[in-house]
Amino acid sequence: MMEYTSKLASIIYLLTIGMSRLEGCPAVCSCTGTTVDCSNRGLTEIPSGIPTSTTFLRLDRNQLTYIENDSFTGLSSLTDLYLYSNRLEEVAAGAFTGLSRLGILYLYSNSIGELPETVFHGLDELTYIHLYNNKLSCLPENLFLGLHNLATLRLDYNEITELSTSIFRGLGKPCNLNLPSNSLSSLEEDTFDEVSNQDLLTFHPRTVFHGLEKLLYLYLHHNKLSCLHENLFSGLSNPQILYLYNNDITDLPASIFRGLGQLRYLYLHSNSLNFLDENMFNGLNNLDRLRIYQNNLKTLPENIFHGLSRLNRLYVYSNDITTLPANVFEGLDNLRYLYMYSNPWSCDCRLRELRAWLDYNSDRLSFGSTAMRCESPDRHRSMSILDVPLNELTCYPIPVFYTAFKTITAETGGDVILDCEVESELEVDKYWILPNGTVIHQSTEDMCSDYGIVQQSDGSLVIPFAEVEDEGSYSCMVSNLQGTTSGVRVLKINLTSLHVTTETMSTTLEGMSTAPKIVYTTFGTTPFITTDYTNMYTTVSAQPDMSDNTNVTFGMLAYFLGIITAGLCAVAFLAIRRYRRAKPKRSDDNYDYANHNFGGDSSDTSADQLGYDIERSAAMVKSARRENQNDRYVLPPRRLDKNQQQQQHQVYANAAAIEDAESSYTSLSPETIQTSIYESVG
Repeated sequence: MMEYTSKLASIIYLLTIGMSRLEGCPAVCSCTGTTVDCSNRGLTEIPSGIPTSTTFLRLDRNQLTYIENDSFTGLSSLTDLYLYSNRLEEVAAGAFTGLSRLGILYLYSNSIGELPETVFHGLDELTYIHLYNNKLSCLPENLFLGLHNLATLRLDYNEITELSTSIFRGLGKPCNLNLPSNSLSSLEEDTFDEVSNQDLLTFHPRTVFHGLEKLLYLYLHHNKLSCLHENLFSGLSNPQILYLYNNDITDLPASIFRGLGQLRYLYLHSNSLNFLDENMFNGLNNLDRLRIYQNNLKTLPENIFHGLSRLNRLYVYSNDITTLPANVFEGLDNLRYLYMYSNPWSCDCRLRELRAWLDYNSDRLSFGSTAMRCESPDRHRSMSILDVPLNELTCYPIPVFYTAFKTITAETGGDVILDCEVESELEVDKYWILPNGTVIHQSTEDMCSDYGIVQQSDGSLVIPFAEVEDEGSYSCMVSNLQGTTSGVRVLKINLTSLHVTTETMSTTLEGMSTAPKIVYTTFGTTPFITTDYTNMYTTVSAQPDMSDNTNVTFGMLAYFLGIITAGLCAVAFLAIRRYRRAKPKRSDDNYDYANHNFGGDSSDTSADQLGYDIERSAAMVKSARRENQNDRYVLPPRRLDKNQQQQQHQVYANAAAIEDAESSYTSLSPETIQTSIYESVG
């Protein structure tokens, strides 16, 4: 019986081969039964003469660029069609017309940019469509209409940016829908309303997964997701695998995984997560693998893994973690793989209890092929955490300033350096707070600061060309792993030498060549006044090159010194006047009015000369007074600065002295008058 059956099978096989040969097989292909293999032949077009009885046609790995209408006419028995790994860029709307029994269609790894809306219409038996790794960016609204038997639809690794709300309408059977590695950033809420009973799906907004109670695998990786709604997965109860890795997620709501009690694999790695809430994984009692590596995590909450008793593999490496709470891994009795390398561990007192736990569980744990190494302090740098003796995991205090408060006095125009020297065994970070609240740190931006103030590599602050406006309190902030402290530097600016330009305008008594001149000079920060008796009347115009504060200081000093000088001059003239009035007067009875002579001696020629000098001197005094009055109108006091006003006061004082001298000419002898005039004018 067995022999008879075997012979019958051979006959049937030969008959099948014979029929195929009768229909012919394309010369470039190989035909076996109802299978025609034309793969990897370098074809640029579909060969003709394919047997109508073909059920499995392979045209993959060729150079095809276009599938035209009715390319498979007459192949009504075809069930499997492989067109992957060609150079297809376009598929005509009627390319698959007549393939009513087609169940598998592989078009992946081509360069298809778009598909006609009716290209799959009439393919009612289609169960698998693989379109991944193409250049699809937009899918027509009714592309999959009528594919009631579709079980797997792969659209991953395309350039899809959006999906129509009715794109999956009519997909009634359980369907595996893959959408990872696209450019999706959002979906409409009812995008999957027509997709019932999926076992595998992928994507985003708030109610997008409602009604998908049977979904088992959810792949959202390699997209551009950055924010997920807290109720995104609230409609799911059975997923076992959730891939969210390789996105741009920076934060996750605390309750986002609530209700996913059947989840076994949760992959969150390769995102930009900065923090995980301590209740993030509550209720994930069946979780077996958790990947949170390659994020920006700096620590983990103490109770974040509470209740994950079945967790077997935990990947935390390549983050920014420096230390972890002592009991963070308590209760993970089934844990066997704990990868925490490539973190900047601080091997100090905060790591001591965790290190003790690692020692205790080292027999059952694998830490990976790369050691967990210390980043700080310096004495433990690059050492494995497990190699550092427990008694050397110690902490040091916050930085201590050598001088916490210091006053620095500097001259204007010079560079000022404010120190920030501290004692700390741990690495420190330094920055400055200026009097106006500006923060200066050692960075590229600060080195190009508009303030011109820079922080050097040792933390000191350089203030170039210091001015009065730079005065104030500068705070140096220093921190290490233990805390932050500050030091204050109070800057005071002294005024430097004044640069004074004097311009002399002389108004002298007619016929006289000498008069006193007032000259202002400076020494250090103090102005001095000296008198040079070169010209009798001098107006000095000082043009100081200094700030407003310097002008005020200079003016006040000059004003008081001017008052003192004028007072001394007045006292001196009054003393001379009193002295001269005390002398006995000559009797006018002896005065010869005709000859301008006392004692009636007409032979004394000096009397004429003396009278002439008296009259001439009186005229000169009056002229000087007029000149002085004219000066008042030429240079009104309200238009002069304080220095010029003080100098004008000196001129007035001299004029008053001359007027006093003039008023006493009538009561003095000619010799006394002449002596007084010449003493007055120096």
